[in-house]
Amino acid sequence: MGIAIMAIFVSGCKKEYYTESPAKNDATILLLKSYTDSVKKVYKTDVQLKKHRWLRILGKDLLGALSGAYTGSQIGSSVPGLGTGVGAAIGAVVGGAGASLVEAGKEDKPAAGNQGGAIVVHNAQNPYEYVANLHYEIIKDIAEDSLIVYKNGKFIFNSYYNYVISKMRNIFDNDNLKYFREDIFKNVSNFVDNYNHDLLFFVNDNETPYYNKITPEERIILNLYYELFEIAPNYETFAMISIGFENIINNSIYLDEKTKAVLLTNMATARVGIAYWY
Repeated sequence: MGIAIMAIFVSGCKKEYYTESPAKNDATILLLKSYTDSVKKVYKTDVQLKKHRWLRILGKDLLGALSGAYTGSQIGSSVPGLGTGVGAAIGAVVGGAGASLVEAGKEDKPAAGNQGGAIVVHNAQNPYEYVANLHYEIIKDIAEDSLIVYKNGKFIFNSYYNYVISKMRNIFDNDNLKYFREDIFKNVSNFVDNYNHDLLFFVNDNETPYYNKITPEERIILNLYYELFEIAPNYETFAMISIGFENIINNSIYLDEKTKAVLLTNMATARVGIAYWY
């Protein structure tokens, strides 16, 4: 299954973006650029894209997870003892799974995935692997019983929100979850549903409410990562490439907690999500 895969939602019209980090001596940025260059030398971009409809859902999935992570990290920074990392993790689950289900609701079999038989490749070194696992546990639950969140074929956000919060109580402190209010993430859901551009465009789009939440370093890293989606010829190769990228970020002494959380939740969600949707 050719994974020049996510070109369907990361290619096309792009805004200009920084090609050099303001922190030009940041070893993490330099290492990621070197890693990306080495990957591009090995894999060619002439793999023909298989334009499966589920890829559209995966695009919304990652957009929701990224928007949710930025929203959650901001909430986490304002709650004593919570922190941006946990906040981003909670936000990524609420935003990402919800975005998937809104988009999947436009299909005949909501949340069923493509069931192409890909075996998920996990990364034990990604501290936010549990975010992707929880995300797709929720998706699978609803694939088995769509009435949890759909009524007469329509996605009901209130039902979804209550369900996902109940699932997260097994992992996160219930006293902290109350700060991640339904109305806040309903706004995230509405934004993602109505945003009609791809991921690369979003990262560089200075007209969204998220643009100033993305640091210049994060913007460079996300651009590098999303462009790698267009290279891998199959899921297993993509997973290997992603894990190498993730581990550089996780081992960095230059990136802070919020940046690592936002990036690593999204990358874990991408790696697990491709196996599910594609």
